Formats: sequence, structure tokens, C-alpha cells
Amino acid sequence: METTTTTHLTIFNFNDPRDFLAEIFLEKKKKNPSFSIRAWAKQMNLEHHALLAAILSKKRSLRPSLAKSIKAHLALSPEAQQYFDHLVAFTNAEDSEEKEFYAHKMSLLAPRSSVILNFEILRLISEWEHTALLELIETADFNSDISWIAQRLGTTLPKAEQAFARLLHLGLIELIDGEYKKTNFNLKTPDDIPNKYIQEFHEAMIEKAKQAITKQSVHEREIRGLTLAISKNKLSEAKKLMRTFMSDFSKLMSTPENEVKDEVFQLNLQLFQLTTDNSDQKKVQH
Repeated sequence: METTTTTHLTIFNFNDPRDFLAEIFLEKKKKNPSFSIRAWAKQMNLEHHALLAAILSKKRSLRPSLAKSIKAHLALSPEAQQYFDHLVAFTNAEDSEEKEFYAHKMSLLAPRSSVILNFEILRLISEWEHTALLELIETADFNSDISWIAQRLGTTLPKAEQAFARLLHLGLIELIDGEYKKTNFNLKTPDDIPNKYIQEFHEAMIEKAKQAITKQSVHEREIRGLTLAISKNKLSEAKKLMRTFMSDFSKLMSTPENEVKDEVFQLNLQLFQLTTDNSDQKKVQH
């Protein structure tokens, strides 16, 4: 029986088993460019490679029965196998209570060094109001009145109320001497790991950036673009430069306590492939 070696990949950093499988497939493709989904399905004794393709593209959900067959061909530790099972159940859960149940089971299995999957944390990541509210609390004129928060964030009352309650519940804000303050809890998402919740956050912020082009004056925003041809071999270096800049920018712009913070801003850095792969183009030509 052939197994799949997951190298540096760890199931504990994934919020969807389909993303984990897709990353394993990409790893196999890197080692052997001619490797296909059909070949992988055959290795795993799956009757229909089209079903595997639909799962990898997230057009179909991964059901427990099929997950059991696939898991047998993955080189996972006993803990990782349990986590995989719970993750499949989590993504198939139909309500938040059931999702919380499996999220808790996963949090007990995940190593401390991994991202602990918590349903409320995932909601916090995906809904931009949470991070915006965390920063709004730092402004000089902050008011905990939900109507004021909703108006300042430009969101609905229910959204503002849910975000405020969730931040309190998770211990990200606390009441000190009659004033709400951020706690020292550090929320950091992993790099280069597919995560639909992070994707939803970025989609929302990109949409807000589009709105800012027409709704805000050039004195209130700075939006620039750069198009250039580079070697894909330098992509990891480009990512490192961007991450270093973001870290340095955050440190520099985080004003001292004696300086007044009056607005919340969002900085987006986007680097993405604008052209189609040469390999894709060759397929079209033939």
C-alpha cells in the first residue's frame, strides 16, 4: 500500500481537509510534474478520479465514508488521523453547536505550536468588524455604545453587537477602570496555509479598498499599483520582503500612548500572478 508523505505539511494548520489534500497533491506535482489526479486516485484505490478532482477543487464536500478510504493512504500520526476525522466532521456539521463540538476536540489534539482551531476565532478572522473594532477601541473618543460603534465602522447594529460580544467572550478586550482596553492576546494567522476564513477577510478588505477609491479623497487614502515581470524563483523572497515591511510598518505606525489615535486604517499588500502559466497556455494551443 502506497502512502503519501506530507513533508512539512501538517493537518493541524488546516481548517478544511480538502485544502490539506490539495496541498499534498501540489507537493506531489512539484516532485513529478506529470503526476495527475487520475494517478493519485488509482493509488488510493478510488473508483472515480472525477470525484477526487471535485473534492480538491472544493466543488464537492469530503464525506466521512470517502475520507476514511483516503486517510488510509496518508502518512499521518495517530493524533493527526483523529484530527483529520474531526476536521471532516467539522466541515460537514450543519449548525454552530456541532461545529463547536468538533472544534473543541481538535483543539485538544493540536500541538501548542499549531493554530488552534476554534469556531469563534474563525468567525473573528473572517468578519472584518472584529479586527476593526479591536483598533477602534484604541482611539481617543471610543464609545462602547453599540450604535456608536456601528456608525463608526459603517456596519449594522447586529454585526457590531456580535463583534463586541465575541471579543469580550474570547478575552481580546476587557473592562479596566470603567474603560474597555485590548488585552495582550496575540492573534496571528499562519503564512502560506489555505484558509477560507482568512480568504473571506481579505475579500472583504479588497472590496472596501475598491469603495475607498471613489468614496475617499486622495488625502485620506494611498492606493498604488506596480506591474512587473519577475522570476517565480524569487516569489519567496518577495513574500519575505512584504512581511518584513508589514511588521516594520506596524511598529512605526503604532503611536506611543501619549499620542492620540483618532481613526482606524487598513493596509493591504497584494502580490498575485497576473498572467496564466506557460504550461496552461501550451495546453490551450494544443
